[in-house]
Amino acid sequence: MSDETPAPGDNDIIARLSAFQEQTDTQDEPVAEAVPPTQAPEAAPVEEVEAAAETDEQQPEQPEETDSADNLVDIEFDGKVLKGSPELREAVLRHADYTRKTTELAEHRALFQKEREIADQHAAFNQSIEPESTELAQIDAQLAQFKALPWDEFDMQQSFKAKNAQDLLKERKAEIKQAISAKRDEFTQQVQQSRQELIQTGIKYLNKVIPSWGKDAYELSAKAAKTAGYTEHEVANFVDPRALHLAWKAAQWDKLQAAKPAVQKKVSEVPPVTKPGSQATTESKASSQYKQLRDQLRKTGDPRIAQKLFALGK
Repeated sequence: MSDETPAPGDNDIIARLSAFQEQTDTQDEPVAEAVPPTQAPEAAPVEEVEAAAETDEQQPEQPEETDSADNLVDIEFDGKVLKGSPELREAVLRHADYTRKTTELAEHRALFQKEREIADQHAAFNQSIEPESTELAQIDAQLAQFKALPWDEFDMQQSFKAKNAQDLLKERKAEIKQAISAKRDEFTQQVQQSRQELIQTGIKYLNKVIPSWGKDAYELSAKAAKTAGYTEHEVANFVDPRALHLAWKAAQWDKLQAAKPAVQKKVSEVPPVTKPGSQATTESKASSQYKQLRDQLRKTGDPRIAQKLFALGK
């Protein structure tokens, strides 16, 4: 082997080459000649490879920009039309659908809460007057007993005591009725307020699901509800807008069914359309030509026209 010592800066490849040289028992001179060229020739290919790699990395960027520009689609968001990828549009549509369903759920929940509030008010009122109602029933039972007394057999003192006890019961009954009436007035005000809030919430719901909602639409819905069997009082006390929505849909269906005969009549009056080249069109043309030739033959008596007419008759 050569006496030359590798420089401190040589990398691992020289060591691997030296090991390979020892294994193959080759001479020292060729190996020494082969080691130095490994440093100079390697510099150029490395630069070329790096340049090629940079070129390969840069080349795909242009088609990607072109493809992304070609694949842009219109996206409606907040009343504006924007450009974006199809994936982004799908995401926006999913978000819009989720928002719509969440809004509808919130509206239905608000209606349910208002209806539940009115039901709770009814239950609270009945519970609040339960003691008075119980006492009132007891007083009525006692007053019924006083009516059954043999008043004609009582002396003055007995009549006075019985009449006094009876009057006390009547006074107490009047007090209880007055207390119940006061609670009923308070309850009525609460229910009316809750009903007004429910009606306002219902109007917002109906304006959303029925763009043409108004007086005419309400009258049409009320008429359809009465036709379905609802009474005038029930229709006037509709608090759930969904019932009016269903009645409006029923009215639209009845209107469509009523217009069907007129539409069918117009369709039946339209003459049938024949395709060019069809048998009906060919026969119509042949009939028209036969009639024309026959008229010409009657006027002129030309034998050539008669020959054409005979050939057409075949």
